[in-house]
Order: sequence, then structure tokens, then C-alpha cells
Amino acid sequence: MHFVFDLDGTICFDGFTIEASIKEALEQASDFGHELLFASARSYRDCIDVLGESLSQNMVIGLNGGVVYDKGKLYTYHRLDKSVFQATVDFCQYHHIPYFVDDDFNYASHRAHKIPFIKSVDPLSLATMLDITQLHHPIKMVLYLGEHEELLPLLVDELKKAGIANISYHENEKCLYLNPDGITKASTLSQIIGNQFVAFGNDKNDIDMFKLAQYSVQIGNYHLLKDYADEQVKDTETIPEKILTLFETYQNF
Repeated sequence: MHFVFDLDGTICFDGFTIEASIKEALEQASDFGHELLFASARSYRDCIDVLGESLSQNMVIGLNGGVVYDKGKLYTYHRLDKSVFQATVDFCQYHHIPYFVDDDFNYASHRAHKIPFIKSVDPLSLATMLDITQLHHPIKMVLYLGEHEELLPLLVDELKKAGIANISYHENEKCLYLNPDGITKASTLSQIIGNQFVAFGNDKNDIDMFKLAQYSVQIGNYHLLKDYADEQVKDTETIPEKILTLFETYQNF
């Protein structure tokens, strides 16, 4: 069986590390005949240090399904519609909206200090920060609207006129996420492994993944995810035990 783990808020709680007990549990997957995958909003570049040398060699689906790495190598990616991307950049520059854009490994940004996750970007200094004009295949774009939330309806309307994209607003971060149309963690997982997997997640971008999974475990209390979870883990100290229990339960699947 495949086991798919989100990172932030699921097995990583400080933006930088995974508890040793959780890593030890994850590293036992092969003993039960299972394969690990990780599915995150992060770039693969930003997963390497968190996962560590061994775990980062598993398949990692990054940028909410927009890019896939396997054994540390680029496997596939999906790019944003060119018209949508250009319309978004133009809108941001006109209204001075902070943004962050990823391609398959490098990135570009404007007023990056406003981006909520900026401290966890490229901790190993492996990537290159490019000018926005040098990103030839942008995959995911994040806009911080904390200073301009009133512009959200206008922005969404402009983007719909420009083309097609997957648009998701995260109220807690005040960030608008743009991905290629139809691309989510779930869509990419479906293409690669189908629906034969157990999923662990915690947030809005895990809903479709939970719908697809054979079994799903919610970490934490995010209210919109509860209806799609088969069970919920509220005490993070019990995560290693839950992982090992499910490894054993699905050993012969």
C-alpha cells in the first residue's frame, strides 16, 4: 500500500523539522511492505531539509500537485496558463501586491518579506532567485492579500477573464494560491498511483486527496476537512503510534 503524507501541520509543526519519533515511524514503512510518498504545497527544494537525506528520496509531490520529484530527480511538472500568469503579475505590480512564484526548482518574488512562509524557502540555498521574466515555466503562484483583501473579487474576476487556473484563497494566511487548471495533490496522485493509498493531512488542500484515498487521517481540527476524514488525531504526540498501527493494518493490502 502507498502511504501519502502532507508535511506542514501534519508531520512538521515548526516549518523546519519533523520530530525524530515521527521520522522513525515513517522509516519503518518498507518493513511492512509499504511505499511512502509526500504531498505538499512546498517546492521540492523546500522539502529536502525537512525530510532529510533518506526520506527525501521517496516520491515527493510538491506545489500542490504541480511538480513531482522521485529519487531526488524531476519526474514531471505542470505549468500555469501563460495568460493567467501574465495577468496576475500585471495585477500585482499595478496594486503593489506581494507575490511568490515557483517553477520546478527556482523562484521569483516581489515584497517577499510579506509572504507567510518565506522563512522556510530554500533553507539549503540550493535554488536561484530569478527575476520574474526569467521564470519560463511558472507552476505555482502565491499572492499575499493581507493589505488588499478588498481586491480579491476583482482579482478573481480578472483571472477568470484571462484564462483557466486552479484558484484557492486561504483565509488564515490571507493568501491566494494559483495552480495549473485541474492540478491538485489528488489529480497528480491519481495519475501516478490511482486511489490505492492511505492519506495523512490537515488542511484545505488535502480535501480532494482525502476524497480519493482508501483511508484518510486528519491531523488537527481544521473544520472543512473533518467531513472527509475517516479518523482524526488531535494529540500530535500519538502520530507515530497511529502511523505504525496503520502500517500494520494495511500490511497485506
